[in-house]
Amino acid sequence: MNLDSAYALYLSLKNHFNIIQYDFFKYGGKVTANIESFDARRDKSFFIRAAKTLKKTEYVCLLLANFIYDPNIWIGDILSECGHKRLQDWKRVIESLSYTFKQDLCYVEDYILQNDCTFQDLFEKSKPYPEIVKMGVEKRISLETFCILNGILNFVEYVDDKIDERILWEKYKMLAIKYSPFLLKSRELKYKKLIIEKFNIKDLTGGIKNYTIYSSTDAGDL
Repeated sequence: MNLDSAYALYLSLKNHFNIIQYDFFKYGGKVTANIESFDARRDKSFFIRAAKTLKKTEYVCLLLANFIYDPNIWIGDILSECGHKRLQDWKRVIESLSYTFKQDLCYVEDYILQNDCTFQDLFEKSKPYPEIVKMGVEKRISLETFCILNGILNFVEYVDDKIDERILWEKYKMLAIKYSPFLLKSRELKYKKLIIEKFNIKDLTGGIKNYTIYSSTDAGDL
């Protein structure tokens, strides 16, 4: 990895997690980086170190693990011992992600049964948040599970106008939107299948606003 890449990847991921219009994947991690402004940065030595000591894949993971922790984190903190610890913690989360996702779906299923409600009810207005948002904000389900569910069901937009408390929600909403694509990648079909099987959902193509449930006459399709 060269110096230009180290600086551009940092800027592109920072933009991704802080600017709603910027998409890391859409732009291929590219940004318009001004060399003169880079030379004037007091922290350019950190980018030089990153370019010399880290492979591109490891560096991207390091950046990601730290930007989900703090979207405005400084490059010096990312390359610090604490920054590398966040990377190791994040890797452990990702390694057990399938298991965690299944366990979280079981929790959601149990909640529905215990409270005599439907899957759809989780996304309807309740104070201070719809129940699915409470589960995420209160860490009853993992951030990753929340983001995967949103990436597939696209429910953040649906619940947004049903939320009264905005301060915490705005930050959490932005993180859910921006983190989801990194978690889905090639696993989207696998996660969709788990949701369909757990909640008897027939069609997810329309997101939470237009999903359909299997009826008894659909049993042969399962």
